[in-house]
Amino acid sequence: MKTLITLLLLFIATSNIVTAQNDHPDSFTKIQQSEKEKNNFSSTVDAKILEFYCKHSFYTDPGEYATMYENLPDSLADICKLIKAQLIHPMADLPQYRDLIPPERSYEDLKYPTVKTILAGLKSYNPDGLIFDRKPEDRLVVTCRYDAILLASILKHRGIPARVRYGFASYLYPGYNIYHVVCEVWDKKENNWILVDPDRQIIGLTSQQFEFACDAWEKLRSGKLNSETYGVPDWWGSHPILDVLCHDLASVLGNEHIYYDRPPISSDTTMNVKNMPTDQLTLIDDIIVLMKNVDGNFYELQLFYDKNKLLKFNDRYRKDE
Repeated sequence: MKTLITLLLLFIATSNIVTAQNDHPDSFTKIQQSEKEKNNFSSTVDAKILEFYCKHSFYTDPGEYATMYENLPDSLADICKLIKAQLIHPMADLPQYRDLIPPERSYEDLKYPTVKTILAGLKSYNPDGLIFDRKPEDRLVVTCRYDAILLASILKHRGIPARVRYGFASYLYPGYNIYHVVCEVWDKKENNWILVDPDRQIIGLTSQQFEFACDAWEKLRSGKLNSETYGVPDWWGSHPILDVLCHDLASVLGNEHIYYDRPPISSDTTMNVKNMPTDQLTLIDDIIVLMKNVDGNFYELQLFYDKNKLLKFNDRYRKDE
């Protein structure tokens, strides 16, 4: 798994991306109608599905630390800024704090896999909770997934539907589609989902900026993309696309697994789409058809996931299951 640690090398070039935002507490960056269609956004989402995305998952549940969510900002942009004040990206942000953070704390993803552990860790360094003026040495050194699950947790606590999405970002390094994790947030006023990157503080990502793994796999199967531009340094090609797709599928169903966990179908890091067994290719092809419209196919996705052991993650953190 060492190669996954290098996933963040390319973020260094992007640490000063400017946020696109709307500061009104109840509104988000508006997406053009054509962009909604490209991203398969639905304006008629089942109320029960939105209710599902208001509920905490194992990974987003703040547990007894929910009190830390009291008196937080109303604005989505300010919440993203607040989250960024708690976490340090190990590649994009850590170099500027190298004198303040000891070497043994240079990568803490495995130490804080859930929101509950994130909040506990933050409180252990500073009991004041989620504050804008948290000292760098009192922050946690974690990657983009952690910003995303923390944002989802805060929004769910407020009754706002949110889900974590695993995919590929084109805005992190020119010419490459880098494995990245963001948050999809329901905008009640516009009646659609919008993509938010709390790590880079961007609200309203377009399909040109963030590509869902199902779309990447579809292009791969039709020969319309160069898979060697998808992934992270030392880990490019078909396997990253498959692995990210598996993470995204689990995530939209309420299981936001860490990068290092994998289901059986993506356990072989040397796999290539050209040498995958036909039955596995068919399985993945069936998944992407459903993933193209998560809301419309939500229940089918649940059934599909539950009955296919090849898609199930061996979750090291659910000790009670």
